[in-house]
Amino acid sequence: MLNNDGIYLYDISYGTAEITQNICFKNQQYGIHLKKASGTTISNNICNENSDGIEIKVCSDIVLIDNTCINNTWCGIRLDFTSNVFLTNNTCNYNYWEGIRLYHAPNTTLINNTCKNNYCGMYLEGSTNTTVINNTCNGNSKYGICSEFLSKILFINNTCNNNGNYGFFLSHYCTATFLNNTCKNNNYGIKLDYYANNVNLTYNTLISNSVGLYIWKSNYTFVGFNYFKENTNYAISISSYSYNNTIHHNSFFYNNLGGTSQAEDNGLNSIWYDNVTNEGNYWSNWGGTDDYDIDGSANAVDLCPLSSPPITCYYHLLRFLELN
Repeated sequence: MLNNDGIYLYDISYGTAEITQNICFKNQQYGIHLKKASGTTISNNICNENSDGIEIKVCSDIVLIDNTCINNTWCGIRLDFTSNVFLTNNTCNYNYWEGIRLYHAPNTTLINNTCKNNYCGMYLEGSTNTTVINNTCNGNSKYGICSEFLSKILFINNTCNNNGNYGFFLSHYCTATFLNNTCKNNNYGIKLDYYANNVNLTYNTLISNSVGLYIWKSNYTFVGFNYFKENTNYAISISSYSYNNTIHHNSFFYNNLGGTSQAEDNGLNSIWYDNVTNEGNYWSNWGGTDDYDIDGSANAVDLCPLSSPPITCYYHLLRFLELN
């Protein structure tokens, strides 16, 4: 208590340390601080009211399990220039900035972590091969999960609800796959921003956001088999300077009520149906004949609207994982 660091390990031999069942409280810098301490397991610790709860730098093969990092003045858990990390069942709530922050931390897996009531639930920057599964990032003041300069990132079964601005935010040359995530009651459910290219979004649920999915200056996005319901404005909005995005086999229910279309397209060369099966999307306000017009300067059209919502089946899910 009131030390610079609660626990500090520096330049130790691989696999020689395990940090477990400690209380690191009100230290001036870090509750637990590792540097050049690869092969370490950190479990069942409480690191509250420090600068950073847990800080790990220049390490590899780190495991963090069942730690609690609350009310820290910077981050709950912070990884810098650290690779091959497994984080599971950690609770990182009420930290001033990020619950969990990864900076140049390739080959990291995050499973079943809770990051609530921070500025940003999870911040991921500059990494490759990141897997994010079954995490809960709710009630953060700006971002549920924010990702920048990432490649090969996989988001599965995460919940990002009631965040101030964004459920998910991807920017600056991110490539990602979203599968079966839920975004409710955010300003933007998911925003792809500034060349977040080659993103696949499938089987996601976006409900009661201001905008469900906003594609801004991002290209080659695939949006399929998602469920959009009661988003206040457009379920999907595509900005100018976005091109070659494909949208089909989605279900749109009661979005942009009072408007003429549930989606907006100001981009270039968007396709709103599958040109192999000649099947588009289900629109709850489609009249049942003719095409479905999309708002926006692109004058886009769903040429093949569906008369009933597409069936989301286990076969499609397995096929998607096989192809990606």
